[in-house]
Amino acid sequence: MAASKSRANIYLPEEVHQWYKDRASNQGNTMSGLASFVLQKYMLETKYMEEDLPKFIEIAEKMGYEDPDGLIQVMKTMMEKTAGD
Repeated sequence: MAASKSRANIYLPEEVHQWYKDRASNQGNTMSGLASFVLQKYMLETKYMEEDLPKFIEIAEKMGYEDPDGLIQVMKTMMEKTAGD
């Protein structure tokens, strides 16, 4: 079953419109398809930054890590544990 879709009309500056039109054409896509992909990607990245990243930071702090390398290590460890389940 196909996912339900909603239509949205947006107004773009001419420069942005032309860039999207060219980009979609070069990829063999439509402007609608490209915009849908980009907005879904933005939604997932925003969700990660707002919901998931703070959890990793909290875990890192509890483990005594204060630097970015420590946070990366916590994320790797969590992913390894999840992959092993």
